[in-house]
Amino acid sequence: MASMQKDIESYKKLLKGLKGGAGEDLYGHLVEVFGHLMRHYPQEALDKIEEVSYLCKNKQEVNIEEFLKITEEIRFKTGSEANAEYSFKAGKLFEAPVLEEDEEPPEKAPVGNVPDLLTTGRIFEWAGITFGDKEYFLLQKSLAKLAEKSGATKVRFWGKIYGTQKDYYIAEGVKDAEEEGEGDEEKPTDFEPRGTGVNQFCYWVAHDALSEWTQLPDLFPKYLKTSRNIKISFAGDLEKDIITNPFFHGKEKHYLRAQIARIHHGTTLVPKGLYRPTEDDAKEIEADEPEDEENKYTPQTENQILLSNWSHYPKGILQNCRTQHMDPEPEEDDERDPEDILKEIEAKDPYDARLKFISEDNEIEHGFPAWNIRLHGDKERQKTIRGKTEHNGTVVLKSNRWPGSVTVWKGVNWHQIYVGNGHKYEMKNYFPTHPPYIPVDPEDIEEHPEPNPQEVEAPPAKEGEGEGEGDKEGENNDE
Repeated sequence: MASMQKDIESYKKLLKGLKGGAGEDLYGHLVEVFGHLMRHYPQEALDKIEEVSYLCKNKQEVNIEEFLKITEEIRFKTGSEANAEYSFKAGKLFEAPVLEEDEEPPEKAPVGNVPDLLTTGRIFEWAGITFGDKEYFLLQKSLAKLAEKSGATKVRFWGKIYGTQKDYYIAEGVKDAEEEGEGDEEKPTDFEPRGTGVNQFCYWVAHDALSEWTQLPDLFPKYLKTSRNIKISFAGDLEKDIITNPFFHGKEKHYLRAQIARIHHGTTLVPKGLYRPTEDDAKEIEADEPEDEENKYTPQTENQILLSNWSHYPKGILQNCRTQHMDPEPEEDDERDPEDILKEIEAKDPYDARLKFISEDNEIEHGFPAWNIRLHGDKERQKTIRGKTEHNGTVVLKSNRWPGSVTVWKGVNWHQIYVGNGHKYEMKNYFPTHPPYIPVDPEDIEEHPEPNPQEVEAPPAKEGEGEGEGDKEGENNDE
């Protein structure tokens, strides 16, 4: 062992004695080269040894870091900064107000009932949707902060819409219009006020669970009308212009709000038997609560596996991009009764029946159903310890008209969520072809006058040309 150590020291001394023109010894050069190879290119050491050796020898002239990709250090640095930023943002969700010694904590505004996302998240897993317990926990805290800050009630996680650059987390809640500024945009005459129609709920968006929530503007019918005729991917920028044909007179936030309204009014469901139309107006509904509690209907899992036991809950959106027709204003020359005019309008654009069964929805195309329903887990009822029976299966409904809209029934409760690109399903896709190739214009040809032999003078004869020819002819004649 001592002799081996002695040999190593002698080799080191030999390598240190071999120096280059810059004064660097061979031993130090090899240590530097192998250090880079072992740290950054352990799997490509043999292929990189010449390149690394050259860069190390010429590091006075070349910046070695421009050529040596130190991937591990870059990932570690980026990961550290990301973790630090993540911890800083997540910590704000758990911050308590800073108080002085004698100061009492301020009274918190009443917060709406925020659903338990950790529990519902496990139910959504039966439908193939999950964000992870960690993300659900942060969303739970973030929604509670949103409810406290905005004063909204019935705040819930509506879903997620994908974007090409950033995604949108969407929250839904109830908020009075008097509690906020109405905005600079003037409301049109066909606008439905907050709390009614397509503006029944208020929506907020964020790019992730730690981002600030941004409230979307109320929906105008003109945005909803154009959104029915266009289809464009979301980018993740609320202020981005929507360049389409027909032209969309708004930003991405208006288009996003229109798509959310279309999805909500087309896919929000309730079990059959929980609501009924009112006696005064068939277009309005109320909870079906009989006087005798024993006769109260309670949906069961074995019943909810049928499409005929699910109904549409909100009002349908009419062709006028509202949920209700406006009172007509007859012209001066029109002597008809306003009620007759309204009946004509309703005949051209009729209301959908309230609590319409989803089994009555029109097929999409070629026999493709509007809904898929499936029972997962237990297929039959099981006895409990107390001798009663219960059904532990999970019913999952998926909309084929709006892919990504899911309703899940578990026990005696149902939950809804949307995770998709925010577009309606279409059997035909639009792939425009490129226009034909337009060749480049040829170069202009130099123009010349049209030749005319009668006008062109014969060129003068060269000197000696005639004499030579005459002599030659004479010689031939003599012969």
